[in-house]
Amino acid sequence: MITIDCDDKELLKKFEKKFTYGCGWFRKIPMKDRLYLLELKVYELLDMDYSKRQYKFQIKLYPNGKRLRKILGDKRKRMVACYIHRTRNIHLASMRNRVVAHELAHGVFDSFIGRRPPGEMGEIIAHYVMRRI
Repeated sequence: MITIDCDDKELLKKFEKKFTYGCGWFRKIPMKDRLYLLELKVYELLDMDYSKRQYKFQIKLYPNGKRLRKILGDKRKRMVACYIHRTRNIHLASMRNRVVAHELAHGVFDSFIGRRPPGEMGEIIAHYVMRRI
């Protein structure tokens, strides 16, 4: 299950408009349901059983990458999203389908194995999902 943490109603509307997972009538369903369907797709791509999921994920929205980097104390110039394993939070300054899927893949895989994967394995898996959305 995914919850969205955003106090700014205008920012939430902006992200809801930009998050276009699906097409046609599908875009008219609430963003929460579109996120659920994307989460199911991530589980499917990773060949994992959704009914055995162990964790809930929270998405925190930010107006831009600069604000996200400031809050997280990150100095990378091009950061628009990240997943924090310790809190199981997905931090987003971009609602592009592939970015959201990439971060969801981190969360799904980490929760499946119960810890952060070794080395670059998590990035490899997240990129695999991102390229197939």
